[in-house]
Parts: sequence; structure tokens; C-alpha cells
Amino acid sequence: MLVLLALLGAGAGVWYVIDGQFTSVPAVLSLPQDTARHKLSAAGLDSTVKQDFSLTVPRGSVIGTDPGPGGRVRNNGTVTLIVSKGPQRVRVPTVKGRSLAAARQELTGAGLVPGTVTRSFSDSVPQGQVISTDPAGGVDRSPDSPVALTVSRGAAVDLPDVIGDPVPDAQQQLEDAGLKVALAPDEVFSDEADKDTVAKLSPAGPFGAGDTVTITVSKGQQTFDVPDVTGKSTDDAQDILKAAGFDTRVINLFFGDTVFSQSPGGGNQAPKGATITLWVR
Repeated sequence: MLVLLALLGAGAGVWYVIDGQFTSVPAVLSLPQDTARHKLSAAGLDSTVKQDFSLTVPRGSVIGTDPGPGGRVRNNGTVTLIVSKGPQRVRVPTVKGRSLAAARQELTGAGLVPGTVTRSFSDSVPQGQVISTDPAGGVDRSPDSPVALTVSRGAAVDLPDVIGDPVPDAQQQLEDAGLKVALAPDEVFSDEADKDTVAKLSPAGPFGAGDTVTITVSKGQQTFDVPDVTGKSTDDAQDILKAAGFDTRVINLFFGDTVFSQSPGGGNQAPKGATITLWVR
């Protein structure tokens, strides 16, 4: 009996040395900080608090513990609670008026990603400098969030009206306005611009200083063959000319209904919509 008691006592001593001096850390993940501390205290453990950012755990709740749940701590020992500060936020720097390169560098340095660049005209911000960002400076965002930039093209150029002007004159006016000038390789027909004058400008604009505008030169109005309607009745002659895209004017010299002359004459060229005069007798 004495031997048995001795063995039991020895076993209890071993248990105390191996397990009895320790407490398992209870699970407190995602609990509010105060609730977690109370739970640790009820288990006979003290606690300290360390804070860290978290995208998933609400601010003020437990992200983790050290030791982790189920870990062994000496009785009355201390467990470190890692408590969420919420998502990490960085402030968008104000880069208005900076060059694009400087703005990108400042955004990167703030932990953000320079995003798409849009260029826009501005009467107040010099060419090449940042007009604005989206989101605006001073706004808080998550790290690595993109920030779009709008960069100034300078003030828009007032484009002179050179449609219908001789090409050399138009070139000079456009260059005086601060534009570069190119000539389109192909000329076009135009109902508004005479031959060898400016038919159109491209692109549509607006333009900034140093932009290139392309002049397309007019070949004048496109002309078509005028049908010969001499010897036709008035009605037939008018129908034929109308089908060909021309208007008509009839002059009756004598009683009769036969076209004996026309102007322009058959086989000549005239633009669509031109009036063909018919003399009838």
C-alpha cells in the first residue's frame, strides 16, 4: 500500500511538472478586445495588446494570439492579443501642378499605383503639369489603389477659319496660331471650296500648341456628263436631265414642244444640281 501511494504521489508530481503548471490558450479569434481579455482572465491568464491592420477583421476585434489557440502558457502567464486596426489606409498626396513624372513618383512613394493618364486643355495649368487626380488629394485609400491623373495640354488653340482659303494662306495662318501643318495625300471634291483651296481640316480638334492639323485640298465641284436632249419633247428632256441629277429651265420661243437647243450642251460637264437651260419650239 505504501508503495502504491508513493507511485501515485510520484505520478501527480510528474503531471504537475509536465502539465499542471500550464494552461491552454482559449480561442478568442474575432472576439472584441474586451471580451477576449475577459475570457483569458477567466482562464487564469493575463494579456497584453498589440495592434495590426486587417482587411477582414473589424477594427477592435482579435486577429490572432501569441501563443495561438490551444497553445500552452504557464499558469498566470501572459498572452499577447493582436487586435485589428481595420484596413490599412494611405492618404492620396496632392500633386496638382507637379510634372507627370514627379506626380507618379510621389504617388508610388505614398504606396499607391499611378493609374490612367488623361490629357485635357487648361487655361490655368501649364502644359505637362497635373490638373487633378481621381481620387483627389487628401482622400484616404487602401495601399496599392490606382490613382488616375489628368494632365494639362495647355490652353486650346483658337483654330482660324481657313476653309475655302488658298492653301499657302491657310498654312501661314495655322502656323501663326502655333500649329504644325501637313497636307493630305489625296484631294477631294467639294461643293463649298473652289479648286486648290482648303476643303477640310483634320482631325476635328480641339488643338493644343504644337499639334498637327492636316489640310485636304479641294478639287472643286465634281462634274458629270450632261445628257444631250435636243430633239426630245419638253417632258422627256426634263425627265432625262432630272434622272441625271440636274435641274432645268425651259424657254419657249415658238409654239411647240421640241427641244432644239440646250446650255450646257450635251456631252459637256456640269455639277450635280446645275440648271440646264432648254430652248423649245
